[in-house]
Amino acid sequence: MKKVAIVGANGQVGTELVLRMTEIPGITIVPIVRSESGSAFLRSHNVSCRHGTMTNRDEARELLADCDTILNLAHADSYIAKKRAVNTSVQLAINAAASPNSKIVFASTQMVYAPELPVRIPGTYGAEKLILEKKAARHARRMGKEFFVLRLGHVLGDFQAITRKIVREIESGPVPLVHGGAGPSNTTFVASLADALVRITSERVEAGTYDLLTSPQWSWARVYDFYADQEHLPLTIVPTPGPPTVASRMRSGVVGFATETVLKQRVRERLAFAMRWLPQGANEQLYARYQIRRASSEIAALNPAPVSVIEPWRAIGRNPIAVADPITSLAAFPLSEVRVAQSLEAEHRELP
Repeated sequence: MKKVAIVGANGQVGTELVLRMTEIPGITIVPIVRSESGSAFLRSHNVSCRHGTMTNRDEARELLADCDTILNLAHADSYIAKKRAVNTSVQLAINAAASPNSKIVFASTQMVYAPELPVRIPGTYGAEKLILEKKAARHARRMGKEFFVLRLGHVLGDFQAITRKIVREIESGPVPLVHGGAGPSNTTFVASLADALVRITSERVEAGTYDLLTSPQWSWARVYDFYADQEHLPLTIVPTPGPPTVASRMRSGVVGFATETVLKQRVRERLAFAMRWLPQGANEQLYARYQIRRASSEIAALNPAPVSVIEPWRAIGRNPIAVADPITSLAAFPLSEVRVAQSLEAEHRELP
């Protein structure tokens, strides 16, 4: 019996992944959560969990020593230096604690490609993930251990926030999608992540860095159509034009182009990466201001004209991992309707 450990099993992705993988023949899932309070939901579904912190290498060794595959889903917001240090220490502790024959899987992101820009200049999240990918891979090689990177896209699944937003958009009426949703979605189903983990555990994948996206690539129209069909809802898509190109902005004048560009959230996001080299106090002050401005923008946008949650990314995914198509993966790793209903009820109880 193979054991697959999920570090950070109480997050959105981790919770759904664990519940989809609890009945796989020949595999035992080992959810790892920092505290018993964090594992309450999983334990309420009769899922046994291990508790402890990965930043303590002795403790990490006790938690992981008997596991054949270890997936790290844990991530702390990395704007502040001490949180970046936690992300690094967790992954390096996993590398050190894993048994010699185990396989280590690091969950990264398609944001390393800066998919929202025509050039590859990642924002803070993508840049930090990319740095940790490289650092952890070098560390694992020095220790002679198999190391995998799975770069996830927009994660879809019954417990995922983006899925709930998509369903709410469909329920609300016509859905505005750039170019009618014809562009690539760059999405990842949690069930596909389960498929990838099973394949890695069964030694059908060589160590390396992979892009985990829908295969074949789904368009956004296909994603919305899938959820409309699943929820038995009518779907009307309203095509909208894409964002202005760099060339069109420049035609409006250099000053106008520069002003508009600097004020864009995505540019501020990249400038924020420079905060990593500032002293701790200055770093935290700037981060606090950034969060206040971001919260103010989100509050101001609570009642805008209908705009889809989907931002048109360019097609990405240079080295895909071989997994089944999403429909096959969803059937192979089903999620109990009772569990989904309980999750949605809990979400509604939290709403004001």
